[in-house]
Amino acid sequence: MEHKIILSGDEQGNNAILEYTFPNGMVVNAIGVPQSWDTPLGPTWSYIIKHDKLTVIDPGCYGSITTLKHGLEYLGYSLSSVGNVIISHGHMDHDGNTLGVLTESGADLYAHEVYPALKELDRWEIEHAWRNSYSEFPEMDDPDVIDRVKVNENQTKHLGVTHPVTDGENHGAFKFIYTPGHSPDELCIKLDNVLFSGDHILPKITPHPSMSLSYIPFKSLLPKGYQDGNDYYGLATYIKSLKKTQQLLDIDIVFAAHRTFRYEQFHLIGMERAEEIILHHKERCWEMLKLIQSGITDLEQLTRKMFSNRVLEGSQYYSAFTENISHLELLRDAGDVSLESSEFVNPTPTGTDNFAKMIDAF
Repeated sequence: MEHKIILSGDEQGNNAILEYTFPNGMVVNAIGVPQSWDTPLGPTWSYIIKHDKLTVIDPGCYGSITTLKHGLEYLGYSLSSVGNVIISHGHMDHDGNTLGVLTESGADLYAHEVYPALKELDRWEIEHAWRNSYSEFPEMDDPDVIDRVKVNENQTKHLGVTHPVTDGENHGAFKFIYTPGHSPDELCIKLDNVLFSGDHILPKITPHPSMSLSYIPFKSLLPKGYQDGNDYYGLATYIKSLKKTQQLLDIDIVFAAHRTFRYEQFHLIGMERAEEIILHHKERCWEMLKLIQSGITDLEQLTRKMFSNRVLEGSQYYSAFTENISHLELLRDAGDVSLESSEFVNPTPTGTDNFAKMIDAF
């Protein structure tokens, strides 16, 4: 595969356009669509494929549709020429521009069948309410974050998914693989020997795992087939999904939604990255267990120790705290810690370290 920069952007890759050409003649372009707020994450890479219809995978964050429009025009297309939009999952940096693209083009929209169910809800209010019911949880009171989330909810509430897909479905040349864990509606999309991974597999950084706790308030609101038990939220679910994608033996390259290109460098990955992420979470579980064994049981102190290399303020602290909860849930389920109550108060080591065996057994 040949790869090149066909339009430079800033050092993060914002506004850049990349091109990947495969031996079979397939061409994939990527447009670095900026976020609508200041973040070190860098752009969302919106993938453009001319395969039957012009297809856009993850049109990016709301407020940045001009970048997507100009990028398409640079490639010789227009927003109105888009025939398919595929959403990897319903986070605002992935689906925020969808309404604008659909309005302009009338394209078909593909997403997992859980996606429209969640989009019909006031998801932020539900998340906010249940998290505030736990006394140990920090208050998410960053008005900028709250405003961004609510704007995106309004932008994507009634999109109308023309093709709600499930695991293993094929639509034309695209195969959809259901990979929950980062988000309960996460999809990877396979095209020939390429896997478009959304946020499921990322280079350089590890995706934020959801918390098993999130299943409880959403259980009765999900489609009926998803109400019989939690296989959709939490670190255990995420690791199982990573192992699932490892079974795709014919994948030569993984195109991720973030960090695939940064500081003028391509960061090309294959399926080996899935194993690296699994090992990362094993190491994080071990670090957390050692801290708890040393007597650190306060959740704020535990969070700041686990992320001692970062300045944790506002939403950064909140994100780190919830990631810690996902690891604590796995340690609890492995029997390595016990909790004083359902509120994650005073995690106590049990003297075992079963978590690694449990992960290996997934």
